[in-house]
Amino acid sequence: MTRPLVQSVSPNGMCRAPGGISLGFRNKRVLDVESRDIVHRVEREIERLMSQPGAAPTLDGIAFSLGLHVRTLQRRLGRQDVAFRELLDICRRRRAISEVGAREHDLATIAARLGYSDAAHFSRAFRRWTGLSPMAYRKAMERRPRQPNNVD
Repeated sequence: MTRPLVQSVSPNGMCRAPGGISLGFRNKRVLDVESRDIVHRVEREIERLMSQPGAAPTLDGIAFSLGLHVRTLQRRLGRQDVAFRELLDICRRRRAISEVGAREHDLATIAARLGYSDAAHFSRAFRRWTGLSPMAYRKAMERRPRQPNNVD
């Protein structure tokens, strides 16, 4: 009678032979789930860091907080055809549009919260995302009619 090559899969996806010996390869299904999940985990971590004063989201910092080596994080993101810089840009754009439209903070404060070294770099990025400067975007939002909260 032949024994199965893989007896179990550990929580981290490592395949084990009978007797608990690691086979040195991982279950493809576990890898697929980890790869899909990693994009959301990185986005959440970027958002968390952007909400903390003085905390700039970096690849090294995100990898450390997720308990991964930098190269492992890059590889897992690569499986989803996304780079850390792309996710950082998406999160910054989302937050920037929200904060500029809300008018609660001046542009220098928003730039610092998003991890930009100065307001000029932030303004260039904002123009790239929206086609408008942050001030022009705010003015356009002021002229826009307000939508009612309850539509019956």
